[in-house]
Amino acid sequence: MMSFDRKLWVRRFILVGYDICAVLVASLLALIIRFDFNYTLVPIEYLNTIWTTMGYTIIMTIFIFSFFRLYSSLWTYAGATELFYLVCACLVDTMANTIGLTVTNHYRDYPLPRSFYPLYGIFLLALVFMSRYSYRGLRTLKNRHVDSKNRQNVLIIGAGEAGNALIREIKNSPFINKKIVGVIDDASSKRGRYIHGVKVVGSREDIIYKAKELKVQEIILAIPKATPQETKE
Repeated sequence: MMSFDRKLWVRRFILVGYDICAVLVASLLALIIRFDFNYTLVPIEYLNTIWTTMGYTIIMTIFIFSFFRLYSSLWTYAGATELFYLVCACLVDTMANTIGLTVTNHYRDYPLPRSFYPLYGIFLLALVFMSRYSYRGLRTLKNRHVDSKNRQNVLIIGAGEAGNALIREIKNSPFINKKIVGVIDDASSKRGRYIHGVKVVGSREDIIYKAKELKVQEIILAIPKATPQETKE
């Protein structure tokens, strides 16, 4: 039997509350921007349409967001998959909102300005993105300053998938007190480029020089398919 996780449900209720506010703000911004951000110029019939359909819009949004796991994902470790779900949820919600407003106001040619619908989707996406990814950004900044004096300088060898996963884990984990100062890779196309903010500083011939220059205290090999001979070299 699963135990009741109070913190988990508190977080979910906070996200639901935020999303309700996001729907309201996105709706008003999408409408007001059409009238040069002057609320007094907005026709009363447009405002009435927003308020009378707000309950339906909110319930529909919560249902769609739940379907796309926006209330059950671990946003601390959110990546491309979670971002894909977030974008899809906002797109589906925008289309459902458009259809709902059109159907419930079928007797009117334009219940809302045509620009309202895409603007609503853009604002909703921006607001929801902020709520899900801002915590991760703040957490990353916090981890960079935790015990910075005692962190070990690390040089990663390998700028492939393994190196990418390793860098992301070290940067995001609050339990790993290491600072990645550079990446080594033999591919010339990767030289000088960045992986999660870490620069590819050279090839295997540069390891000794870069280790001294960057005051490296630990070297991690992130090449799973490396042969014993390659590892020795």
